[in-house]
Amino acid sequence: MIRTWAILALAVCAIQAAALAQGVGQAVPDKAARVYQNFNQFCLDHFGALKEELTYALPGQSFKLIDTGSWTHVSESSACLAWETNLPANSYVEYGPTIAYGSKTAIHERPFYLHIHYLKGLEPGTTYHYRLVATDERGQQITTDDHTLTPKRTAGVVYIPGNLTGPPYVLDQADTTYVLTQDLHCPTSGLAITARNVTVDLNGHTITYNDDPDKKENVDGRAFGALAASGSQGVRVGYSGQGGARLYNGTIIQGKGGGGNGFVPILFRGAEIAGVTLIYHGSQVTGIDNEARDVHHNVILDCGEELTNRHQGVFAIKAGGSPHHNLIKRTRQNGIAGTSNAKVNYNEIYVDSCSTNSFGINFYKSTKSEAQGNRIFGRGYLAIGIGTVSEGVADIKVADNFIHLQAHAPDTRWNEYGAQSGAYGLRVTWGGKNIEYSHNVVVTKARDGGMARGIWFCPGQAIENVVFRDNTIKTLQDDKSSKWGAIVISGEDSPEVKPGLFINNTVIADFCHVRLAEEYGTGNNARFVGNRFIRAGNNAAYATIRCGFWTPDSTGSVFLDTICEPPEGGADLNKVVWEGTGKREYGIAWTLTVKTSPGAAVTILDKNQKETFRGAAGADGVAKAELVGRMQRPDGPEDLTPFAVTVVKDGQSTSKQVTLTQPATLEVALP
Repeated sequence: MIRTWAILALAVCAIQAAALAQGVGQAVPDKAARVYQNFNQFCLDHFGALKEELTYALPGQSFKLIDTGSWTHVSESSACLAWETNLPANSYVEYGPTIAYGSKTAIHERPFYLHIHYLKGLEPGTTYHYRLVATDERGQQITTDDHTLTPKRTAGVVYIPGNLTGPPYVLDQADTTYVLTQDLHCPTSGLAITARNVTVDLNGHTITYNDDPDKKENVDGRAFGALAASGSQGVRVGYSGQGGARLYNGTIIQGKGGGGNGFVPILFRGAEIAGVTLIYHGSQVTGIDNEARDVHHNVILDCGEELTNRHQGVFAIKAGGSPHHNLIKRTRQNGIAGTSNAKVNYNEIYVDSCSTNSFGINFYKSTKSEAQGNRIFGRGYLAIGIGTVSEGVADIKVADNFIHLQAHAPDTRWNEYGAQSGAYGLRVTWGGKNIEYSHNVVVTKARDGGMARGIWFCPGQAIENVVFRDNTIKTLQDDKSSKWGAIVISGEDSPEVKPGLFINNTVIADFCHVRLAEEYGTGNNARFVGNRFIRAGNNAAYATIRCGFWTPDSTGSVFLDTICEPPEGGADLNKVVWEGTGKREYGIAWTLTVKTSPGAAVTILDKNQKETFRGAAGADGVAKAELVGRMQRPDGPEDLTPFAVTVVKDGQSTSKQVTLTQPATLEVALP
């Protein structure tokens, strides 16, 4: 049986390699094809359920098809079928005029969660049977029931090329559907939409644009915008007054012209883009640029490496609205720009970072948005899973995402900070209010001198009410990558920054669980409540906490009711490495539950007779006090326990002492 599965695995790899060579190698120049082939092999080697057990943490072990991720578009002589599985899988579609099928689509180059397949060369008016087949990495297979579809000719459409002259072909009839009848090879641009409510059905065909480096266009920037005027595009929509455009079912490829900024596959102001595959490679080229309200079930493959301006940014999808169920096979910098009021959900994103600050999803000054159910993978110069960035970003929820990033031996693909490679799961920096990261699973790994942070939180005056709740964070580093850690606090050098709140997270680390300060900033006022710290491996340089950097102070952080595992030789809040020379300290605290008479006043003094709690028991006779029992400092710990607890009611009082080394309950009865 083992040998059978091994042979099957080799066969699948061979099929995938052939699919990659045919699909990419023929579409783009050799250098660009090699860029993706290298990245694809890295993904095969390092990502997937068989490479990382936490891949199963959110979806579970059972292999399933997710009905809400399905979408179908039937054109005149083709169809686009898209669906989603809860685990990465190889997939294909069996189809034909009878239930015997007879044809099937190619298996993709590696296992994916999102599956977009094209049925081409169909006969209008003929009913086709089809079923979806997907096999996960363990060999578990899903085969759907038989379904049917019937491509049909539609009255009133305009065919391209038909009687249109071009390229570029100008689509200037409002409220009209245009249908491609053949592949288009365009020296400059492919289609230019200049009317309202235009629908373009690519009908399974391919537009190759920017295919002649010697051909230039003369585009009216007032009609299409400055970006269109600076380059050629596969499909572009007028800059104003041409809303409502829709684009479906086909492929757009940047040709051998290889133009840079402005030579985008889609420059779009419209309603919907779905079932479209984009392949491009030029310098500083974004995949979908401008605005489209509903971008879903597309495949985007960036085969380029060069950026001329990382602040301007390169995105796979830089569009308004709520992008969902898009498969981004590779992006050189950013995956999706999370705009205000957006729901960025259920996308699959692979980042091959070629510059500083390469995000899977980036909420920059965005408000009232969410990112849910995305799967993000990456490597490279500085890869970040999901980030909320800059003052003005507010009311963001990031939940139920799976992020797996790998840092490798440093390289100089970007020169800003010299040779490096970084894998950083979640990041909050330069501002942000009312942000919650919850129920995410984040895996970051570093080896051969690469760097890893699971959560990178940078507190500052413009950051308020940021909560990390119920996440699982796993950060592993080999002995050549002894830097940073699973949770890194590094922000403004001020004791007044508001605390970041970390509640009920599970944190797995083999080098450092929490770093309070590093070269990016100081580590002040972090608050950890009910977290579980698990030590992995036996790295001799391991410390649960690292505190301090250079001369600034790092103070005000508290660890409340922390669970440390394993019990022998595992995580331990007393296992600390001090760095730098400033004032450095943190508190270890436990919850004391006082049970007494309802309404009784409760006062608690520490060992130094300092009042640490004043309150009253509720109607249930319970008062809960969070008490710092130990302060850790470079010159040694200061124990503040035992505590003196005094209860007063109706002129009667009782006092008791309690020594805390873990959460405890104390019953105090009045006379």
